[in-house]
Amino acid sequence: MHIEWFDTQGSRVLALTGTGLSLAKGFVGKTAEYKAILPDATVSVVLADLDADGDIDIAAGSDRIPLTNAGKRRFVQEETLYKTGPVPKQLEGAKAVTVADLQRDGQSDLLILHDDALVVAVGTPDGLREALRVTAGAGSNDLVIADFSNDGRLDVALLRPKSIRMIWNLDVFAVAEAMATEDIELAAGGPQRAVVTDFNNDGLLDLAIVTAGGKTLVLRNRGDQGFHILSTEEWPKPTTSARIIPTDVDQDGREDLAYITEQGKITIVRNVTEGVGKSIALFANGVRAAPSGLLTQIEVRRGGSYAYAQSPGGCSGSA
Repeated sequence: MHIEWFDTQGSRVLALTGTGLSLAKGFVGKTAEYKAILPDATVSVVLADLDADGDIDIAAGSDRIPLTNAGKRRFVQEETLYKTGPVPKQLEGAKAVTVADLQRDGQSDLLILHDDALVVAVGTPDGLREALRVTAGAGSNDLVIADFSNDGRLDVALLRPKSIRMIWNLDVFAVAEAMATEDIELAAGGPQRAVVTDFNNDGLLDLAIVTAGGKTLVLRNRGDQGFHILSTEEWPKPTTSARIIPTDVDQDGREDLAYITEQGKITIVRNVTEGVGKSIALFANGVRAAPSGLLTQIEVRRGGSYAYAQSPGGCSGSA
């Protein structure tokens, strides 16, 4: 069983089980306590608001019609809406998918990793359309996206056979070949999975990694588009398929890390960083033009958690 998503504030868990993609009925300890919502699904899913209605939908790849959130833990496949749209076509054969609001317009955009390129499909009121194809993504196995450069713009970390390839400041309106990239070689082995976290609570986003050799690594963000590899030799060895989950277990404002060990047990790596506060990064992106007038854009980030909002009108104030 592979956990795809869980709600830290409640008991909801989404997982790939032996019967397909399943949703937990409540607090769970065994497969029987799940309800199958997409039988026979075998690939990882992406959670995104695909139809711009404010609810999280599920796209499962492999040319499957996405599941639309119908509320009250019900999901339906709207074949009429999606069978001629871009989502099944773009996800077919994808190695990895993640979601972000790259354009800061309130629409879900998809980053879809294929063998030959990273495809960016931007969300519109009429569905998703391909906007960018980045060949620097060729040969990668997975990806994560976050503002690693701490400048209010999103960057991409591509997991390659022996390294992490950074694409700095991904821009859907830029020329793909002109984007700044950097490879970070990993002596401990190729990265298998990665997750974004602020492990030392300094407001700079780090990467926690599980390698193909069953080791953990933390790349600590230096703040200058560079990383320092933190030794984690004392941590329990994870399974090679383990997914590291950042969560504040002891509610002290610092992100801890949870994962499954090679013995099949859950381990919690507690964050005991000293000398730092509960860091919050705030970006005021200013005012931009929109068809309905002016929109004020504000972003707030704490640890690996991220929030973005925009409201009608301009803004004024003092500091």
